[in-house]
Amino acid sequence: MSAKNGVTTTAFVDIEVCHLTHCSNTATKCVNVTAVNDKPVLKDLPTASRTYTQSGAPIRVAPGASIADKDNVNLDSVTFSLDTVHPGDLLGLAGFQSQDVAGQWDATTGTFTLRGVASLSVYAEAISKVVFSNTKSSEPSTNARGVSIVLRDLDGAESSAGTRVAILFDAAAGHFDNGSSAVACSVGSYQPDTGSTSCIQCAAGTFGQSHTIADATSAQHCADCARGTFQSATGRSSCTACGLGWHGSVLAAAGRTTQANSCTQCSAGHFSSTGAQETCDECASGSFAGQQGSRNGGYPCSSLGVGEDLCPDLSCQKV
Repeated sequence: MSAKNGVTTTAFVDIEVCHLTHCSNTATKCVNVTAVNDKPVLKDLPTASRTYTQSGAPIRVAPGASIADKDNVNLDSVTFSLDTVHPGDLLGLAGFQSQDVAGQWDATTGTFTLRGVASLSVYAEAISKVVFSNTKSSEPSTNARGVSIVLRDLDGAESSAGTRVAILFDAAAGHFDNGSSAVACSVGSYQPDTGSTSCIQCAAGTFGQSHTIADATSAQHCADCARGTFQSATGRSSCTACGLGWHGSVLAAAGRTTQANSCTQCSAGHFSSTGAQETCDECASGSFAGQQGSRNGGYPCSSLGVGEDLCPDLSCQKV
């Protein structure tokens, strides 16, 4: 006997009681039966959270899902709903084609609905091909998402609204999670891993080269300070020049981390006018620097009140 949901039908039941070889007379009873529509059930959902990586390939929300319904072989629709919709969030279908089922995304409500009368197996395949992604290019939200899935059969019965899949959101390489968003590593820092909560700073003696996001995914983003410069701090985007009257020393074992281990004062008779030179310039003939560490070699010998060929010991005069 079968009946539509909510419809009462009459059934006649014959009752006979037997003991060993003796049976009573048969009694017939009339029973009213009200049909109840069983809800469809979504099974085989992921037991662990799904993880999406910023700007990465879309991920399937419920791969391998299956459907059971005791009194229906078809469904009318399936609705996926995001608990909270963040800018750039998107649910859609990937790798599924059917003439009977089509999907529609509503970015305002955060719902993706599959509609069309189709078998449980067709809907199960469609559900397994629904994917999540985020298209926001700058600082997307890293808050976890929850996706609820509700099935509806042809008689209007809906599955439990508590059917839910959790999606974690990882910051991409070259970014870090600041607790709410995926933020790009600044110049002078990098991050090779996904899902990180901080960036790695360039070491002292190095600086971060101006980069695109792809360049901030490895330590190659950090370059050694050039000869004639140094950097004592970490996470910097440039190095400091040795200074006027100084020149760059040969690279120390510890790197160019301080002026003391990276720079040398110009010797008498030499000068440095930029402060970032590998070597000091020699004063021209007939001029002098005057002292060690000079920044100017253009003083003429005549300014001393002596002959141009008789500059003092600290002169640069070439005889």
